[in-house]
Amino acid sequence: MDQLIKDNMGLVKSIATRFKPRNDTEWDDYIDAGRIGLWKALKKYEKGNYKVSTYVYRHILWEIIKEMRLIHSHQSVPLDVKKYEPNITYNYGSFWDCVPDDCLLEQEKKILSLRLIGHTFTEVSVILNKSRTTIQSRYEIAIKKIQEYDEQKKDTCSL
Repeated sequence: MDQLIKDNMGLVKSIATRFKPRNDTEWDDYIDAGRIGLWKALKKYEKGNYKVSTYVYRHILWEIIKEMRLIHSHQSVPLDVKKYEPNITYNYGSFWDCVPDDCLLEQEKKILSLRLIGHTFTEVSVILNKSRTTIQSRYEIAIKKIQEYDEQKKDTCSL
């Protein structure tokens, strides 16, 4: 098991880097959390039709996210990834009634849904595993699409 841990520490470091730790202490905390996730996953791993790295990836990721929650809770920054459950459709009534289904991409809908329930761009980036800047630019694109759709609707109504 020690050799498997050594062999997969590169994956742990790669995942920890994605969260862009602000200092060395955060970096060490993320690496330690990832190592714990790796260890837990390896205890459960049974050779099958998938690679070790494929199996341990999610375990490492979620241990680091739990560590982030701990760090941010001490800094009074809410980071509640549990609020978002993939494959659940959120119903916001009048907002989504105004936007046609074919207007937005699926990822844009997810970003808007998460923002509507109060998640920050940083939280959305953690949930969707994308960079904060990507999330923010996709959010702005989605808003522009909605505004353009609204303008088209106004133009056709005034004719």
